[in-house]
Amino acid sequence: MSKPTILCVDDERNILLTLRNQLMQDFPDFMIEIAESAEEAIEVVEDLLSNGIELPLVIADQIMPRMKGDQFLIELNDRYPKILKVMLTGQASAEEVGNAVNRGSLYRFMSKPWNKQDLQLTVSEALRSYQQARKIEQQYLDLEQAKLELEDLNTSLEKQVQDRTQQLQISEERYRIISEISP
Repeated sequence: MSKPTILCVDDERNILLTLRNQLMQDFPDFMIEIAESAEEAIEVVEDLLSNGIELPLVIADQIMPRMKGDQFLIELNDRYPKILKVMLTGQASAEEVGNAVNRGSLYRFMSKPWNKQDLQLTVSEALRSYQQARKIEQQYLDLEQAKLELEDLNTSLEKQVQDRTQQLQISEERYRIISEISP
């Protein structure tokens, strides 16, 4: 089974490589993928998910050619709302950040240049939050399954009670008839 993956998106290759190197050191249990545009990132996301690779986190810049980071994060959220999203940028207006928060379910905004410990803590907390959400979702599914099984069992038991009640009524009727016939 493949390692879960963190995707970093930025049009500046040197930033991507620095970010990837730090994340690889800090999170060795994760693959770190990079994309140099929002369009490329969408392809990477689709490829990873279609191959059954878990993608808990995407970190994206705001200022990129063709599609800005907030629009990318909104599109990503529309398609895959469970993926957590972090905006890491040196240039973003309050409107763009608000747009990503409100419509893209932005997990966190971070400024460039980033503080190594802050990035590590942000990613750690995002991954913890993602795992917690998955655990809660699985527990909910388990409870739903248990509920369905209990409903089936209850239906079966009610049927057994009805059948047994009917058998007892028939037996009582037979006994009454036999009692009337016998002297």
